[in-house]
Parts: sequence; C-alpha cells; structure tokens
Amino acid sequence: DLARITGHSRSWVSRRLSLIDKMDEKVSSEIMMGTITSSHARALTKLPRGKQADVARVIINCGLTSRQSDKLVNAFLKAEDEPQRSYILNYPEQILWDDLSDSEKPYDARLSLFGNELMQSTVNVIVGVQLLLSKMDDHRIDLLDETEKVIIIPFFRKASDYAGKLTEATGVLQIDKSKQQQ
Repeated sequence: DLARITGHSRSWVSRRLSLIDKMDEKVSSEIMMGTITSSHARALTKLPRGKQADVARVIINCGLTSRQSDKLVNAFLKAEDEPQRSYILNYPEQILWDDLSDSEKPYDARLSLFGNELMQSTVNVIVGVQLLLSKMDDHRIDLLDETEKVIIIPFFRKASDYAGKLTEATGVLQIDKSKQQQ
C-alpha cells in the first residue's frame, strides 16, 4: 500500500522502513527535517542507537557528505575507548583529513603543479585552524593555570601574526585578480 501511495517501488519502501526501524528517534527526526539524508542514515545504522544522535550532530554541524559520514562512523566504530570516540566527535575534520588517501585530497586538473600545491597547503591551513578553534572552544581552556597560559600565549601571538601576513598575502592575490578583470 505504501509503495502505491508514495509512487516508489516496494523494495524502496521496504528499505526505508527497515532504516527507520534501526534509527534512534532523534536521528529519524533529522531525516524528517531534511538535515540528514537516507545515505547519512545508512551509515549511522552501523552504530548503537545511543551513539547515533551524537554522530549525527557532527555530520550536520560539519556538513559532511555521505562518504565522509561513512568514514566518520567507521572511525568511531574502530575507536578502542571513550576518549578516542570523544576525540573523533570533537575533531572530525582531523579524523577525515588523516584518513584521506592522496587520490582523495584536493586536486584540480586546471591548476599547475604549483597551483595544486598551493590549494593543498590552503586546505592544510584550514584543517589546522578548524582544529585550533575547536580546542579553543573546549571547556578545558578555562582550566588552564597561569603557568600554562604564560607558556601558550606567545604561540597564539605568533599564530596571530602569521594570520595577519596570510591575510595580506591573499589580499594581494585578490587585488591582482580584480585588476585582471578590469
């Protein structure tokens, strides 16, 4: 009856019903809201119901593709203990980036070798900044004592200086591009 009503095949309806049966209620809600797809949900069904919502939240917040979601779920399943699982949920970009083979890393045939190296370096910076920002957002930052802050703050200053230089350098490229368009 559902196949007739929805206009989908009986096997399609059967697969969706099976998927819903394996899903945590919170994840089912996300599917209904359209924030995750059935492909994401298939990856999540590999997890125990109690862990599905936590991983789904990461998938949604990071805007992961279904392939990335599958890799994240597999990494989560391979984790040996709770601290490793927590690390995976807190730093998914690092997990996904480390897991990439050379053939999956950004490459554009329109770019020269140097252009692809530049793009690759940019992606590395993005991943590093995302990792640093997630650590800065960690509640343990409030637990640092004064000695730790004295040691760490010069590194923040240096990172900030480099961020300024990077802004200048990329600004020059953008100015050059606007000149070319004129």
